[in-house]
Amino acid sequence: PVKGRAQKRNAAFRLVGNVVVVVHNAVAPTSEEWEQYIATLFKACKLYGNDLSVCRQYVLTDGGGPNSAQRAASLKAAEQMPHSLLMPVAVVSSSTFVRGIVTAFNWFNMNLKAFSPQDVHKAISFLKIDEPTVQAIYEELTLIEHDIGPVETIQIVREARKRRP
Repeated sequence: PVKGRAQKRNAAFRLVGNVVVVVHNAVAPTSEEWEQYIATLFKACKLYGNDLSVCRQYVLTDGGGPNSAQRAASLKAAEQMPHSLLMPVAVVSSSTFVRGIVTAFNWFNMNLKAFSPQDVHKAISFLKIDEPTVQAIYEELTLIEHDIGPVETIQIVREARKRRP
């Protein structure tokens, strides 16, 4: 990092209604960032009566994602949250590496599905997110990009959303 300049983050996590919004650039999250992700999940669990089945997770990534230790930490945390495996998770990315991570998580019977950025409408339909929440998510994505910089997947998804299916 250059002295006097704030280093951009690799990932950001926000709770928008009952949707955990996860954004990664092309770099893996730091350990601190992944701890923030798990804290966001626990916050959602607590807010929604300790039942993550009523929550959704919307992941947008340029290729960054959890390493094996972070994936293990996620699974350990999930064991402590009721119905966490029932929470639908849509992962939107063009990266084949990310799709491999989705496959690995699905070995644990998670409700997880990968989508290309052009198929954003299918991702939102899979998550059953209402339009006001979708609008709030896209407003939050603008703020997230201030934290981590431009994310190509967000730009592609914005363009795809303009083209109604």
